[in-house]
Amino acid sequence: MMISRFQKERKVLNSKRLDLDACKSRLKKAKTMETTTAGNSRTTGGFTVEQAEADLRVAQAEFDKQAEITKLLLEGIQSAHNSQLKCLRDFVEAQMMFYAQAHQYMADLQRELSGMLTLGNTSVVMAPAGNSFASRISSPPGGGKGLDPDDLSTKQAKVLMAYEAVTPNEISVAENDILIIYRLPGMDPEFVMAEKGGNRGKVPISYLEVL
Repeated sequence: MMISRFQKERKVLNSKRLDLDACKSRLKKAKTMETTTAGNSRTTGGFTVEQAEADLRVAQAEFDKQAEITKLLLEGIQSAHNSQLKCLRDFVEAQMMFYAQAHQYMADLQRELSGMLTLGNTSVVMAPAGNSFASRISSPPGGGKGLDPDDLSTKQAKVLMAYEAVTPNEISVAENDILIIYRLPGMDPEFVMAEKGGNRGKVPISYLEVL
């Protein structure tokens, strides 16, 4: 709508410019005729120099007014254009950030799923180096002592520090909980299976003290 109005006002400006040029030509002609035509009233071809000058002033004022209107519309179009470009740029940046995050989430999920093994009825996640979840685990001092990675027997262990499960096949435990723990063949050596109150899941060995 703004562009169509600008085009309309520009046509009006061109018309005012033609009127202004015509008034300038009439004034020039009137002054030329004045020097060659005798007359007390300075009449030249049916109009006076004074009238031609007055018409020129009116035409100039109308042209200047229309030029200002057209200029303001042009500035408004430029401002709107810049605003639209900024919105478009912000949208593109937001889309890029969204898809980058989605790609990262899917890559993390792919790594986690690719490390999942099904042993009997128990699902065990093999945490590869750099796993996003494993990297969030902080090992308490002295955790995991007294348990051989190849030992598959059942033992008791005390929780040294509370642990919040980060995958569906893990369980959350509180500090000082007593657990029944054991390993399954092929398990990540950093984890053990733990049972507490009828719940079963993986817990990092570094959070436990074998009793």
